[in-house]
Formats: sequence, C-alpha cells, structure tokens
Amino acid sequence: MSVEEKIRRLTDFLRTNPAFVNVPFMMVAGKPITPTEALTMLQTGRNVEEIMGGLTRLGLDVPWELTEEFYRRLSAAFPEAPKIYALQQYVPAMTPTEAYEHVKARDPVGETLVRSYARLLEFMRLRVDR
Repeated sequence: MSVEEKIRRLTDFLRTNPAFVNVPFMMVAGKPITPTEALTMLQTGRNVEEIMGGLTRLGLDVPWELTEEFYRRLSAAFPEAPKIYALQQYVPAMTPTEAYEHVKARDPVGETLVRSYARLLEFMRLRVDR
C-alpha cells in the first residue's frame, strides 16, 4: 500500500474513531507514538518506513513500554478514576494507576493487561486497514 493511501486510511480512522487519537499505538525510534503523531510523521516524510511497517504489525508482539505508556497516560489523565472492572481476562478491579503499577512491575496482572492492550491495537489495525 502506498504512503498516500495509508495517510488517507489513517486520516479516515482518526475522523471516525476520535477516542483513539491520543492512544500510544506503536514504537518509532524507540518512543511510543499515537496515531495523530504517526499521521503527522507520514505527512512530513519522517520515519515513513518504520511507521508503514508498524501499521501492519499493530497488536502483534506488543512491547511492555507501549502498554506502560498507555496506562501512564490514562493514570495521569484520570488520577481519581473509578476502578476498571470489565477486562477481557480476569484481573482484579483496579484504578488506571494500579494498572500502570502492575504493568511497570511486569507481574502476572501486568502480563494480562499487555495481552488485553494487544487486542486493542489489533482492533485499531483492522480499522485502519479498512
């Protein structure tokens, strides 16, 4: 797929799925980036090969650092947030801050959160590729 087509699809995805605009979804040059940042980079010709490759692999082999950044941002945005109860696989009810701590600790609950986050990224990949 051409860069122009990927820009069009990513733009459409962001327009129809505004809840995902600031979700860290891939690592580029060793740093987590959001779909909005990826779109800007593609439009300006920066890290094009890395982003194009990353878009085809969303949800596959998710690095801990990416999941950690997601929960760090969620925790910072909602420090007094209620507990998260409904997750794909059983994990105890927890706040975004507690989830962030589990991911940082890389414990079994953190592993479950990484797998759940991978499914979210897989969902995003399928929507971008429509």
